[in-house]
Amino acid sequence: MNTTRIAEQQQQVTELARDLIQQVSTRMGVEESRGAELLVAILSAVLILWVLLFIGPGVGGKVTLTHAADTALIGVFDGTKVIKTPLLALIRRKCPALIKGTFRPTAWLKGGHIQTIWAAILQKIPDSRVKYDREILDLPDGGIVAIDWAPLNHREMPKDSPIIVLMHGLSGGSFETYIQDQIPGALANGYRVAALNYRGCGGIEIRTPKLYGGSYTEDVRQILKYIHAKNPVSLLVGIGYSLGANILLKAVGEDGDKTPLVCAISVANPYDLNLCLNFLHNSVVGRVYSRALTKAILEVFSNHLHVFKKNPNFHSHSAPIDVSQVMRAKFVNDFDEAASRRMFGFRSVSEFYRMGGCAQYIPDIKIPTLLLSDLDDPIAIRAAIPYADVIQNPLVLLATTRGGGHIGWFQGMFFPKRWFPEPVMQFAKAMIDAHTSLPERMKHAFVEHKTSKKTHVHHGKHAVVFKQHYHYSNKRTESGDSAVELEITAIAAAEKLPSTEKSIIQKPTTQLTETPVTEKSVSTTVTTNALVENANNREGEKNKIAKAWKAYAITLWRFLKSYVSSKKAESAYHIPVFYSSTLNRLFTFAMMYFWKLGGKVATEVIFEWQQLIV
Repeated sequence: MNTTRIAEQQQQVTELARDLIQQVSTRMGVEESRGAELLVAILSAVLILWVLLFIGPGVGGKVTLTHAADTALIGVFDGTKVIKTPLLALIRRKCPALIKGTFRPTAWLKGGHIQTIWAAILQKIPDSRVKYDREILDLPDGGIVAIDWAPLNHREMPKDSPIIVLMHGLSGGSFETYIQDQIPGALANGYRVAALNYRGCGGIEIRTPKLYGGSYTEDVRQILKYIHAKNPVSLLVGIGYSLGANILLKAVGEDGDKTPLVCAISVANPYDLNLCLNFLHNSVVGRVYSRALTKAILEVFSNHLHVFKKNPNFHSHSAPIDVSQVMRAKFVNDFDEAASRRMFGFRSVSEFYRMGGCAQYIPDIKIPTLLLSDLDDPIAIRAAIPYADVIQNPLVLLATTRGGGHIGWFQGMFFPKRWFPEPVMQFAKAMIDAHTSLPERMKHAFVEHKTSKKTHVHHGKHAVVFKQHYHYSNKRTESGDSAVELEITAIAAAEKLPSTEKSIIQKPTTQLTETPVTEKSVSTTVTTNALVENANNREGEKNKIAKAWKAYAITLWRFLKSYVSSKKAESAYHIPVFYSSTLNRLFTFAMMYFWKLGGKVATEVIFEWQQLIV
């Protein structure tokens, strides 16, 4: 079988190479032999850049944990009595990959961007390592989702075997490589796996004009309710990736202690959709990522065009959806304005992002939760990581790394494998073992914690006051109700609550105190002041690097100008071309590396690539 698989992969690579050569030849208007030469030149340039990254400074290192000074107590039965163990102490014993382990990125995949790009490349290769048993679930509003069960004989496994529920990211499904990388560890521990496929994903046809959404948690809630009802004696663990992680944490925060999950794990979570997407669209590289993400979303949307064309103004939509406008979207916010925010009843795309971020629900999480983020993630940026909210919730642990990118975390020289499945499964197993050790009469003692703030208040279209949702019409009333009046209505509703809870509304701000950290301390408390200081230090380092790059670029540009003006280049190349766009200015910086190699041949390679782009 291995020989057959290798032969199939070789055939795929061959076909891909021929297709690339044909595209290059057509674009340049040259013969295929000349197109092949240009392709080799381009790949050589990329390879040289990769080599330079290989010999450059490395990233990675030990995992950094952030948590409350006093984490929640987890009940563990030792055979005679229940021992209350701090969550952090339990993790120290059961999760060596988080405490003692290190993440060392692949030497030729250094940096968040390279890791992210490599992960995207792998997504293009079909991955069928895991065989699923698909189950279609009908939702109350007429929509459908798919649950892919593993292993195939899951029905023959013990009825009380735990179930790992996996939630994919944007435009993904159970076929994603990061999903299939997680499954072997779960199966090895004797767990069942339920890999979800949201509306319209994983080959599922939609019945209503509604896809999945980063702020929409009702589908996940219905799926978990169904799985729990079907397997009442099985423990459920939720693991979400990227946008799926945002949906998971938002649902867990909304449900509080009513969630059927025993623990939750978030991987590469954006946390704050508004902040992440604004940051993404404020840089050249970010807009490149946004275009790629939008292309993936449109591929999903285009598979269901007939449904949206038939129902352009569905009863649950806040405004009609123009299919032609949606298909013209270039960036993520274009798509969300034309489709997503209308699909889920929001008045603006900004409101959709603000209300959709899960960070605001982290204080309300009532089950042990692990957040795994990378500080070099170019999509789920470090600025969105909710350190302060993590510190205030004793049930939440935040683990951060460097150099892992967005759902990358590849390590190993020749056959890179993802690092995160091991710590994720260790955390899940620690929580499952602790809960399983308790006798039935003591299950209620699994988690014991005290929270300083039992609820939260959101004002706006979906105002939430102590778990009571108030939905307002999209249209203004005759009296002209405004956002201020809605806020007054929400506060008035809260006045009916006990006096102890009123004080929470009147004084919502919690003062963060700085806890000294000693060598014997069992917790690492990150304060707001420390975060600000670290951010300032990083910003200063970035400014120094930027000045150095600018100096290099000026020197390099003078060289390029003199070289291109020479008789050798005069007839073939024109210097004004380099001024044409921001993308071309990036080649100026790339030329710095090639100039260090000292070759005019390398310069020729860059110009060949330049001509291809133009």
